[in-house]
Amino acid sequence: MGASTNANDGINKSMYQWFTQQISAVLPVTLKLFTARLINDAVELKWITTDEQDNASFTIERSGTEQHFSSIAIIPGAKNSTGEKTYVFTDNDPLAGLGFYRLVQTDIDGIKTFFPIKKILNKKDNEQEVVIYPNPFFAEVSAIISLQKSQKVFLSLTDMSGKVIRRANGVYTKGSSEVRIASNDLSKGIYFLKIESDDFNFVKKVVKQ
Repeated sequence: MGASTNANDGINKSMYQWFTQQISAVLPVTLKLFTARLINDAVELKWITTDEQDNASFTIERSGTEQHFSSIAIIPGAKNSTGEKTYVFTDNDPLAGLGFYRLVQTDIDGIKTFFPIKKILNKKDNEQEVVIYPNPFFAEVSAIISLQKSQKVFLSLTDMSGKVIRRANGVYTKGSSEVRIASNDLSKGIYFLKIESDDFNFVKKVVKQ
């Protein structure tokens, strides 16, 4: 039997490169797609795999803006399969406002793989809403802005004295848009996020941790 191509000879590959290759080689599931859609006041979660090895189950986790996830469903995996396999789960009682969904895969040995988080803004069509998250925040703070018409929106982050620390503005279309404000270099403390447009003025206290 020839030498394994994954062997680490300590010369041609760094330990990090070798370890990364091993992790990639043994992932139990290849995920082609993961989507979340709000349909008739329910959230449809859909994901497609193209290969499964020793896959025991998928867990759907949900959270509000506090980012404390809890399980709302467990769906059995195919264990071993090749080719595309489609999974669908519907959350018929989604959280009001901004909700987050996380897909977690568990193999037969109990090892878990976490896939990227999806966001859903659950609101009535005639409502205008601004959702700030996370709060408290660390590296950045985001605003989900829902508009009834296309318009220019101005955002500013100020300290307690009213001094402007960050500014952002842009023309946003009807519907929901996310604006992110980098804040990794800010000192810990209390700030105010102000959002202004033709239709509304919004101020929210936010805390940097």
